[in-house]
Amino acid sequence: MNQIVKGTLNHLIKQNRSLHLSSVQCLTAKEKQARSAIKKYSKKSQLKPILISPQMTIRELADSMDRSTQQVFDCLKQINYNIKTNRDSYVITNLESIIKVIQLSGFRYQMPGPLETDFESLEKELDSKDDGIAKRDRPSPSSLVTRPPVVTIMGHVDHGKTTLLDSLRDSHIVESEFGGITQHIGAFNVRDKNKNRNITFLDTPGHAAFSLMRSRGAIVTDIVVLVIAAEDGVMAQTVESINHAKSTGCPIIVAINKIDKASEQQIQNVKRELLKYDLIAEEMGGDVQIVPISALKKTNLNLLKEVIWTQAEIMELKGDAKGLLEGYVIESTQDLHMGKLATVLIKRGTLSKGAFLIAGGTWCKVKFLFDENAQNVKKAGLSEAVRVAGWKDLPNSGDEVLQVNSEHRAKEICELRHKKESLAKQKIDQEIIKKKRAEHDQFYHEKLNEKRLAGENYAISKIEPEEKSDSHVNSSGHIEPSDVSKLHILIKADVNGSLEAILNVLETYNCSDKVILDVVHFEVGPVKKSDIEMVEMFNGIIYCFNLSRNEAVEKEAESKIRHFNVIYKLFDDLKLELNNLAPLIEQEELIGEADILKVFDYNESNKKVIKIAGGRCVEGHLDRKLSFRLVRNGECLVEKQKCKSLKHVKQDVNTIKRNVEFGFAFDDDDVQPQPGDKLVCYNVKMVRSPLDWNFGF
Repeated sequence: MNQIVKGTLNHLIKQNRSLHLSSVQCLTAKEKQARSAIKKYSKKSQLKPILISPQMTIRELADSMDRSTQQVFDCLKQINYNIKTNRDSYVITNLESIIKVIQLSGFRYQMPGPLETDFESLEKELDSKDDGIAKRDRPSPSSLVTRPPVVTIMGHVDHGKTTLLDSLRDSHIVESEFGGITQHIGAFNVRDKNKNRNITFLDTPGHAAFSLMRSRGAIVTDIVVLVIAAEDGVMAQTVESINHAKSTGCPIIVAINKIDKASEQQIQNVKRELLKYDLIAEEMGGDVQIVPISALKKTNLNLLKEVIWTQAEIMELKGDAKGLLEGYVIESTQDLHMGKLATVLIKRGTLSKGAFLIAGGTWCKVKFLFDENAQNVKKAGLSEAVRVAGWKDLPNSGDEVLQVNSEHRAKEICELRHKKESLAKQKIDQEIIKKKRAEHDQFYHEKLNEKRLAGENYAISKIEPEEKSDSHVNSSGHIEPSDVSKLHILIKADVNGSLEAILNVLETYNCSDKVILDVVHFEVGPVKKSDIEMVEMFNGIIYCFNLSRNEAVEKEAESKIRHFNVIYKLFDDLKLELNNLAPLIEQEELIGEADILKVFDYNESNKKVIKIAGGRCVEGHLDRKLSFRLVRNGECLVEKQKCKSLKHVKQDVNTIKRNVEFGFAFDDDDVQPQPGDKLVCYNVKMVRSPLDWNFGF
C-alpha cells in the first residue's frame, strides 16, 4: 500500500515539474527579465518587515532594505516606473511602486500604524499664542460718540426694496439688477447734508435662495426696515425677515410700499396681517412705526428717514471712533482690475489707507478705499460701509474684521488660525478613523469566534476580500452607484455671498439615485484658463453667475460655459441638464379602446383553429403596429401583445377608427378572448425619468 502511495506521489511531482517547465518556456522576455531581477536581488524574507511610507526617496528606500540605490533603480526600471532623474534624493510618490520594489527585493513591507495625536496639549499650546486676536476691551463712556444707524432693508421678492434705496440716494441701482432681483447684499451711505446726519443702508436679497445672506444682514444691523407691497401683503420671505429681525432684537420699522397702486383698504389689510406676527402699529396701541410709501413716486421718503433718525436717537447709538478698527465683512468679490475686494462695515475705530486688517484666515494691507459710488476715499468712520482693496485672499461674508499693528502680526495671526483650523479637522478625522477601526475590529473578532466555534483553529485575514459591487465611493466619501450618470459642474460667481447662496441651493439636491451632481470646483471671480482645462478634463459645464464674459479665455470652450444673471434661471438650466441625463423609463400612451362583441373560430391552412375577435372601436383608434392588452372584468389578462391580423369587412387594414367594426387576431394563438372583454391599444415610449428637485423658491 505504501509503495502505491509513494509511486503516485512521484508521478504527481514529475507531472508538476513538467507543467512548471512548460510555463517557464511560455514566459515573455519581459517576465523572464523580472524573474532574473528577483533572483539577483532577493533573499529570504526578513523576520522584521520593511517600514514604508506613502512618499520615500531612493536613498530612504535603499537604506530601509540595507541595499544599494542601484538595486532600487533597477527594480523601478523593471516595473516601468518613469524615473525623471538618477539622483538618490528623487522622491517616489506612488505607494504601489514602493511596495513592488520591496517585493522584488524579497522583503515584506509594513505600513506605519496610525499615530495618536495629543490634541489637548496642542490646543493649549495654540491657545497660549492667541494673545492680541480678541477684540479690545469695552471703551469708557467718555470716549463714545454718536454714530449713524445701520439699517437693513428686508422683505419679499419684488416688493420694492432696491427701488426704495434707489430713490433714497437718487441712484439707479434697479437698472443694474437682473430680473428685478437683488443678487447680493449692497451697502450704501445716505447723507443729509443740511443736518449732517447719515444712514448706512444694507440692501439684502428678498429671493428665497439668499436666506443666509438676509440672516447675516440682520446680525450687523441696528434697525430693520421691512418693506411690504400693499397689494401683495405678507409673503413667505416677509415672515422669514421678521423672524431674523426678532432673533437679533432689532427694532422694526414697516414701510408699506406701492401705495400709488393700492387702495386704503389694502394698506389696512397689511396692518392687520402684521398682528399675527406681534407687529402692532402705534395707532393700534403698539410700538411699531408703520410708514406708507411709494418708492417709485418718492412719496413719504423724507418721513421714512425722519422715523429712522428718531428711532436711532431713542436707541442712543454710540461708538468708539479711536484706536484699532473692528468691523464685519458684508460682501467680497474678485475684480479683474482691482483684485480682491471686500465691503467692510465699521463698528469701531477709523479705517484709513495702509492699515493692516485680518478677517478669518486672510489679511490685508489697505491699498484703496471706495465708497458706494466707486469714488476713492481717504478714511472711513463709524457705521460706514466701504470697499477695501488689498486682500491676500477673499474673506468670507460675515467674517469679523480686526486691525493689527504690523504686517508681521497679521501674518502670525492668520498662520495661527490656519493651524487651529487644521487641528480641528484632524481631530474630527481621527474620531472617524477610531470609529471605523473599532467597527472593523468588532467584525474581525466576530468572524474569528465563528471560525473557532466551528472547530477551525486558524485566523482570518483582517482585510476582507473586495466584493463585486455596482457602486463606488466618490471624493466626498459617499457611495455612488456606478451605473448612474454624472454631471460635473464648476461654479463661478461675482461675490462670495452669491456663491454661498448657490451652494446652499445645491445642497438641497436629492436625486443622486437618478443622476449624480458633482460640483468639481467653485470660486469667486471670472473664468480662468485653469477652469477651462478642468471642465474639459471632466467634460462638465461652467456656470457663471453675474459675471462679465472674458472673451479671450472663454473662446476656447464657449459651449461649456453658461452665463446667468438671475439665480432661478441658472437652476432651471441646471435641472434641464440633469433631466437630460436621467435614466430612461417606459411610459405608456393610450391610443384606443375597443369592445369585443363576438369570438369566431377560424381554420388556417395548416388546419389550426385560431380565435378571431369581432368588435367595435369605442375610443381613439387601433393601430396594428402597436401593443395590445386584453382586459376582462377590470383585470388585465395579457399585455404587450402584437396583432397578427386586423380586418374590416374582409379587408386587411392598418388602423381602425372610432365606431368602426373589425376582426382581430392576436399574434399569440394561446390568447383566448371572450365577448365582453376590452381590447386596449397603447404605445410604449422610452422617456427620461423626471427629477423631483425642489429648489425651495
